[in-house]
Amino acid sequence: MRAEIPLLTKNFPDSAQLKADIEKHGYVIYKDAVSLDCIAEMRRFWVDEYKWGNVVSKGVRGDLHLGEPNFLTHTDSDYWCLYRHFDFLWNSPHHELTRRVGVEIHKMRNLSQGFAVDYGLNYSPDKYSMYMSTSWYEANKGHMEGHIDGHKSTPILQYMLPITHKGIDFDGGGLWLKIGDGPKIDVDALMPPGSVVFFDARNMHGVDKITCSSPSMVGRVATFAIPTFFRGTDEFPQALRQIEATYFWFARKVDQIRNLLSGQKSPQKNQASDEAYPKQK
Repeated sequence: MRAEIPLLTKNFPDSAQLKADIEKHGYVIYKDAVSLDCIAEMRRFWVDEYKWGNVVSKGVRGDLHLGEPNFLTHTDSDYWCLYRHFDFLWNSPHHELTRRVGVEIHKMRNLSQGFAVDYGLNYSPDKYSMYMSTSWYEANKGHMEGHIDGHKSTPILQYMLPITHKGIDFDGGGLWLKIGDGPKIDVDALMPPGSVVFFDARNMHGVDKITCSSPSMVGRVATFAIPTFFRGTDEFPQALRQIEATYFWFARKVDQIRNLLSGQKSPQKNQASDEAYPKQK
């Protein structure tokens, strides 16, 4: 049986160290913090262009709602150009190791901010959770303009785990950060394989255009867990909820007809949900 790939190394900080470093500097890079075996396996999985072909949206969007399927988006505009894969905790993981390491880093982030270790990993009344985001910035195309992140009253302590690396997989560009009015920091240039960066996302950050001098260079791939407030079904207009209920009612009927035509026994009728045309309360 194949041994389980180790995730974090002994160099990964505890929550007290992470908190102190962020409060003092606004950002911190920990080298040799994630095992090289873990990075190699994630690189093997994600550095495969065929995995980036099933695009369902041309916008890297927000306004995510509970229960969404995992999906891939691509956008190409003056503001940003990238592929981004969304992996939600209520679904089977798109890549189990990527999710596992993201959850472990998220737990340490929670503790450093004074949250419960599992905050954002379970359902909660405020609909606050996290999802795994893995992005590919193509060679000689990918970029993201400078911006800051934040939502409601919950501050974002952001992290970024590179899967490909500057000087190996791309020559120029990459993640940059400015702490307050300070100089622009070329973050990717400071991160050899196994490094992770944490920063206060209220500081300006972005990704300069990725440049590659060789066709064998794959560009920039990185992953991180994004904390956010999801939308619930209670936030959708009544008319849209009725359309959804009608769709699922017809879908059940179609399944029943298919079962009858194929000679299969029709499943037990659910009297509570299927005996009449759906009525929205």
